[in-house]
Amino acid sequence: MSGAFRFLLLYSLKNRILSRLRRLRSPKYLISVLAGLGYLAFVFFKYPLRAAPAPDRDALQLLEAVFTVLLTLVTLYHWVFSTRGKVFDEAEVQILFPAPVSRADVLQYRIARAQPGILFGSLVTFLVFSRGGIVWRPEFLLVTIWLVYSFLSIFRIAVWLTPHTPAGRKLRPRISRIVFVAAIGCALWIWRFLPPPAASDLTPQSLLSWLHLVTNSGPLFLFLLPFRILLRPAFAPGFFEFVMLLIPGLIILAAVYWWILLCSGGLESAVLGKMREAPREPKRRRAQPFALKPAGAPFIAIYWKNLLLAGRFSGRKAITLSAVMVAILILALNLVGSETASAITGALAVALAGFLTFLGPVLLREDLRTDLTHAGLLKTYPLSGREIVLGEVLAPATRLTLMQWALIFIAASVLPNTEEVSYSAPQRFYAGAAAFLLLPCLGFIGTLVQNASALLLPGWIQLGKEHKQGIEAMGERLISSIATAVSLVIAAVPGALVFTLVLIPGYRVAGQAIIPVAALASAVVLIAEAVLGIMWLGKLFDRFDPSKELDSGI
Repeated sequence: MSGAFRFLLLYSLKNRILSRLRRLRSPKYLISVLAGLGYLAFVFFKYPLRAAPAPDRDALQLLEAVFTVLLTLVTLYHWVFSTRGKVFDEAEVQILFPAPVSRADVLQYRIARAQPGILFGSLVTFLVFSRGGIVWRPEFLLVTIWLVYSFLSIFRIAVWLTPHTPAGRKLRPRISRIVFVAAIGCALWIWRFLPPPAASDLTPQSLLSWLHLVTNSGPLFLFLLPFRILLRPAFAPGFFEFVMLLIPGLIILAAVYWWILLCSGGLESAVLGKMREAPREPKRRRAQPFALKPAGAPFIAIYWKNLLLAGRFSGRKAITLSAVMVAILILALNLVGSETASAITGALAVALAGFLTFLGPVLLREDLRTDLTHAGLLKTYPLSGREIVLGEVLAPATRLTLMQWALIFIAASVLPNTEEVSYSAPQRFYAGAAAFLLLPCLGFIGTLVQNASALLLPGWIQLGKEHKQGIEAMGERLISSIATAVSLVIAAVPGALVFTLVLIPGYRVAGQAIIPVAALASAVVLIAEAVLGIMWLGKLFDRFDPSKELDSGI
């Protein structure tokens, strides 16, 4: 990398730090920093880092199997979707690409620019997962986290570049076919030789043990081996073993880096968004979520716009996707046995519904986090602040609600009865109706919390249409997720009290049929909290000054 890029990296980092320090003059930023530092100090001093003299080997093997599968899935996700993203922003394209520097230097600069964010994300993840003595040496875990995050960062760049080189255009479909055939072969081998545990023995421990058996035998072991190599240094018992396990991981990292340098010739084509020697496909018109009438409530227009921005609201696509999911579910029921597959599918649906309730508001961003960069334009509209906030937050809340309802329906439909727990059809209806009412309310409040963060601390929230995908954003999202979870717990307390007050006396009269009624009463309380939150956010938006809050953004 040239000296000019080293100068740019050094002074960009320096200016970023100085701008963050200048924000501390504002009390709201100073209080948030002190709160974050206080939390880290509390966790660090209450649970100091210490080596685990004798961790459970079985637990280490299970952890290795679980995180190997997760890393494989994340890598496959990047392989499929990272060709559509952006690696360089518009300012970098306009400044760096006309400069008299090689394309390899530009790519090396991009890789080096991500390292401060990767280091910060590695440190935050390390502080979260290094407690409890789950590994032999905490410092080995920190290095391994850095290795994994660096691999994902440069792998995403490599996948983004590959289709824009002549060799890559031929190689990518071949690799995709090989991976697809290998995945089908592994699935058939598991079905033939390693059936899952019976539904009567479906416990977390039995599922994890089965996962460990599957990932350490047969063709799946070879399929997962590169990802296991990246994770194994964290579980080394001593320094010599750690070094010996780290070397293969560094070789994989160097191989991906070498791959990027080989593909540097396709950088300009990748930035322009089209492949060389390939005709440009015409853009398809996005389907409208619904017909927007020329007259009506003004906030509906903002709601319609955000739904259109989110995309994927075509009815034909929704029906097609639903049919594919049903076909996969039927195939799974026939392959591994209806009772076992139903238990696994239902448990996954419950887990995903809970995941979306807490983290869905962080991931779905078609709201003020996208539009706040245009706050000056929004303030010219003849709408009050609360109308703008309502129109902004409805779109992600709607998407989140539809996903939650689908998962609730799947869980209530397919979860089988067991020897310990047996549910009748009315009981399933009561529980499903309660979740049907409560989860969307909690998700809506979580969306309000995320928008409140954007209005209160816009300098530290990723704003704009481009959703930051790199490892650099991990720390910010982790903090946002923790803030959302804490806020949801606090907001749920009044609703939980009302639910209890309705349930206890009503149960004596109506039995379990009172559960949906109690859930409805609790939902009314949560909706009232949401209304108050919208009114408060509306006042914040009315007082929001883009010239002071957004000019210093990075």
